Amino acid sequence: MRESLNKPSYSYFGPVLDRPFCAILNSRQNKNPRGADGWVKATINAVRAQIGQGNTILSSLGMHTWGLLTWACGHYGGNLIIVHPLYRGENPEKTISNITADFALDQNRTGFLFFDTDAPITRPKLAWQERDAIIVNSADILCPVSARPGGNMSLLIKASGSSGKTINNDFRIEYEKPKSRKIPPLNADAIAARFPAETWDYLTHWTHTFDGPWPGETSADYYYAVANSGENYPRSAFDSLVRILSERKIRCSECKSKSGDSYVSFTDVPPSEAVKLMRWHARKMRYTFEPFGVSLKRDIGREIGIKPVTYGNAKTYESLSAKERPYFHPKGKKGDWEPEREWRFIGDFNLGKLSRDSYIVIVRGRADIAKLSDFTDIEIISLES
Repeated sequence: MRESLNKPSYSYFGPVLDRPFCAILNSRQNKNPRGADGWVKATINAVRAQIGQGNTILSSLGMHTWGLLTWACGHYGGNLIIVHPLYRGENPEKTISNITADFALDQNRTGFLFFDTDAPITRPKLAWQERDAIIVNSADILCPVSARPGGNMSLLIKASGSSGKTINNDFRIEYEKPKSRKIPPLNADAIAARFPAETWDYLTHWTHTFDGPWPGETSADYYYAVANSGENYPRSAFDSLVRILSERKIRCSECKSKSGDSYVSFTDVPPSEAVKLMRWHARKMRYTFEPFGVSLKRDIGREIGIKPVTYGNAKTYESLSAKERPYFHPKGKKGDWEPEREWRFIGDFNLGKLSRDSYIVIVRGRADIAKLSDFTDIEIISLES
């Protein structure tokens, strides 16, 4: 194994794992996968079948299709080789340690094949086509699941048809184009009548749907939740609120400020105006935030260190002191972020230290109130009457 893969541009780490190697292949899928999705069920079934036959599975990371495959192979106790780009300056041993811990992988059953790439680590997608080609070319068995007709994965499968590889179509399903998710609009005027802007004196942390693990969550726990989620995506904005109330903590985002600090975002915008800002964020591929959140009285927020953001340009940032820089946000080149009127708390925000009358919980509709009764005794208000 080690001799067959250690070419000049490849580096292999880990145990010697036996052939045949199997590549279970999917094209890009929905960013919010559910256990009921055809490709999720078929991929897991294919993994279990290949493990049962004693085959070693080739996988990777970077997309849900590879992430789910890597988790499933580790979860069901299979032999696994992760094909991964080796970016300039990257320490492969550290990367191996991080991935192994994140996916709860068995070191005795997991190998890592790194390939050199000119792609910078800040633009990992540039290496994905080469990665996919290496996986397909290295496999003895190709097991297509959901491949987009005419897409890169379908072309790789077709090109390998005369190479003597075994094509296993037992788990192949029809490819379905990922669907965009839309939030039904709320009536801003009706919300304004119930919660007037003049009397709104709260700082609100609105939740959003995560297209991967929550802050502080491992990929192993995330994909386990996906696999067992049924019809509902398990990391929705509502689920994010449930987590906050269950832990009594708002975990700081993995996104960092320009100064490198992780933080929790709040806004002093009243609900009637906030719902107008709940728009699709093209770069992040999600809504900026959604109609579920926690609102803290503003004076209490100030007392415990929540501070308003300073908006500006590079010159503005340079003029700020070291203590002020974590609270800076660029105005934006393609859009203006100032209407969000952001406030920040550096680090995790502990709700457990607050009195129960110092904050409220906000949900979209009255049906959501009953769903939260097992998680909190804090007052819950509904945006919809």
